[in-house]
Amino acid sequence: MTIMRPVVFPIILSIFHLFGQIPEPWKEADAVVVGEIASGQLTESDGQVHSSAVLQVRRTLSGALLPGTQAPLSWSFPIRGMWPKVQPQPIPHAGGLWLLKRAGDSWAPIPVVLSVPGALGGVFLPVPAGALNPEYFYAPDSALEAKIAMEMGSALESAAAAEGAKLNLEASPNPLGVRLSQAQVQFRDWCRWLDRLPPDALLPLQRRFASSSQPSLQALGLIGLIRRGDSGALLQFEKDFPTLAVTPAALDLATHLPQELVQKDPAALQAVGRMILSETGVSGLESRGSSLLAVSRQLEAVPYLTAMLSHPDRDIRSNAVMALCVVLRSDPGAPRGLKLWDPATMSDQCPNHSPLADAEEVAAQVRFWQNWWAQAREPVLRLAGMDDARPPARYRNAMPEERPVPDETKFLMLASQYVARQASQSGAAMGVLPGCR
Repeated sequence: MTIMRPVVFPIILSIFHLFGQIPEPWKEADAVVVGEIASGQLTESDGQVHSSAVLQVRRTLSGALLPGTQAPLSWSFPIRGMWPKVQPQPIPHAGGLWLLKRAGDSWAPIPVVLSVPGALGGVFLPVPAGALNPEYFYAPDSALEAKIAMEMGSALESAAAAEGAKLNLEASPNPLGVRLSQAQVQFRDWCRWLDRLPPDALLPLQRRFASSSQPSLQALGLIGLIRRGDSGALLQFEKDFPTLAVTPAALDLATHLPQELVQKDPAALQAVGRMILSETGVSGLESRGSSLLAVSRQLEAVPYLTAMLSHPDRDIRSNAVMALCVVLRSDPGAPRGLKLWDPATMSDQCPNHSPLADAEEVAAQVRFWQNWWAQAREPVLRLAGMDDARPPARYRNAMPEERPVPDETKFLMLASQYVARQASQSGAAMGVLPGCR
């Protein structure tokens, strides 16, 4: 079973995450509160929905709106979809986290929801407006980002407890990925908001979630720690991989595996290799994983890459060939007395880019390296001190399918690889709670 990465979210949003500094809208707000609409109405004209409401403030994170007060709100947003034409109509129940900007005698909510369309124009994040979970209490003088993190953490924990396995992703033959339920979309919106927060605000949540009994939270926490370079978190994720691989966070595991971790830690490298070849596959992990194994230039990467030569997807096979060549060119066995690289016979079997468009060329290179591995397997495994890595049964059960990849998907894949490489080199975004982009 392979969980496909959903790329059905808006392309503009994805590009914004990839190439722009994620905005920090709380810094533009005059007040940040948790509250719910006490009353209000909507009208429609000229392609816009006009909203006026009274917000009952329950908790104040920043600003002069005290708990118990009522704040007049006014905002507009464009009509999307089949918006009812009844005028006026009451505002449906809306409670959550609001970022408010002063607008004369009223307040204007700042749009905050990342998914489209977002309730009421995406001007609030639905979090429980009732009493905050005591585990997430924060001091009045805490940093605003820390308060937001606690509110989001409480919402995520409540959702994980209420939805349980319903948050898990289903396998899908759709090349664009799975269709997410409303609960899954909401979960990912909260997670994306956590992505915006600074590292110090996230670390307490990452540690708490990493030990959670809820797989959706555990995956979030562990991947956040993995992104920080925590090899222990990576080994724990691999240990629980069959359970964690179906969570929303696993969709972004490949993006957030640090290059330095697999280069310096053979145990981490082998954990990545085992996850790549797990029977519970995660889309993206094999493509990104082959690159990680390549840059490790470690002998231990060779068995996993040769196993990937049997993958039913031609592009994955092509990536594996190129990654294997990168490793072997560094001749990782030579310092220990095992010379593997023979430029006279191997150079012509190594592509200079990947994936290759020529199916026959890929097939010929795969055959060459599979024959090479049949001869080199025993000495490599003996020197590496490891068992052979076997292709998973899902490789054999999957029907090879050659299908065109949409241009927008190609662009996002390339952009994601570029940004991941830049982040690894710069150490940026180390506080990301991934799984949530």
